Amino acid sequence: MNALHATMSALDEHKVRLGSGAYHTLSRKLMHVSTEIQSDRRRAEWTMALRLLVEAPEAVSTMLLRHLVSNTQFMEQSVLYKAEDIKRFDKKQGQLVQRLWCRTMVEALLLKESAQDPSTLFEVRCGLKSLLASRGNMLPLIVAQLNAIKVTPHMLVPYDTHPKGVLLRGDKGHGPRAAELLAFEPRLLRWLLGVPEAAPWPTLATHHAPWQKRLIDAANALGGEASLRGRPCRCKTCARKLMAYFDAEYVCGDPSAAPCAVVGCGEESDTESAWSESETE
Repeated sequence: MNALHATMSALDEHKVRLGSGAYHTLSRKLMHVSTEIQSDRRRAEWTMALRLLVEAPEAVSTMLLRHLVSNTQFMEQSVLYKAEDIKRFDKKQGQLVQRLWCRTMVEALLLKESAQDPSTLFEVRCGLKSLLASRGNMLPLIVAQLNAIKVTPHMLVPYDTHPKGVLLRGDKGHGPRAAELLAFEPRLLRWLLGVPEAAPWPTLATHHAPWQKRLIDAANALGGEASLRGRPCRCKTCARKLMAYFDAEYVCGDPSAAPCAVVGCGEESDTESAWSESETE
């Protein structure tokens, strides 16, 4: 890039001698070269970050990856990359590796330290959103971790689980709300309502409060208990990544399924635009 900048400076110095026509032509070509170099660099950094996350899931909470963890496409691709990585193990070993990787991811993004201080509860909310966005079918691990770090539904989404939306002192309420989380995983409804995971699906017959009704209606509109939104994509592109280690139930065309974020599959956005979005957040 230094050589390119030097060339552009030299071009500016000879602007008068070259004339406006030649100057503008050369400037456009150099700008095109600069854009291509930047694109290649970003693609390389994106891939490097994915590989780091596959090998060291505990790095998900570091500053190196923090600006990408909030990106839905990046999180979903991390699961696909890990599924591809698991191919080098036999089935039993692969299942153990998958469970350990998911557990490490969950523990790294749902930190006890963040839950203990109301001023950092937004980190728990954002971490939960990133985990659900990965579509790695991690809900049981997520619920177990939320309970382990003593986060309650009211702490997580105070505006949506209390009639008056009362915040804990020090909590500014920043971060995703219940509707946004349910959009990634409607089955989170049970935990939000304080219902055991093995209990029947919540209904309006047993939950009468207005805030409970809003959550139930939102989850049902997204597919309810049968929703596959939080589970891996099973389209041809993703199936080749050996998604069976994460979940084998997804069937393309299901009305409750979220669009696949993988390049070349479904309604995706390209890596370049996704990277740009993550940098602006």
